[in-house]
Amino acid sequence: MYICLCNPFSDTDVHEHLQTLEGPARVQDVYRTCSGGEDFNCGTCACILKKMVDTHNNTRTITRLTQNMTRGLDACETADTENL
Repeated sequence: MYICLCNPFSDTDVHEHLQTLEGPARVQDVYRTCSGGEDFNCGTCACILKKMVDTHNNTRTITRLTQNMTRGLDACETADTENL
């Protein structure tokens, strides 16, 4: 599905770009990358693009927190086993 018609790019383009990022995404940066360096034109795509970026950033945060919690639980289990 096309996200932007002014500087054409699709949801697939956005998803592929988001998967390459190591840090959090910013709407403007994603737009510029997917549009070939262009700035927003009419802005109609901004809402859907923001939702996609927010979902990506929230998923990254939840994944990171889950990994930290798992490491913490593993450390607790190791400490409990060592104290036996």
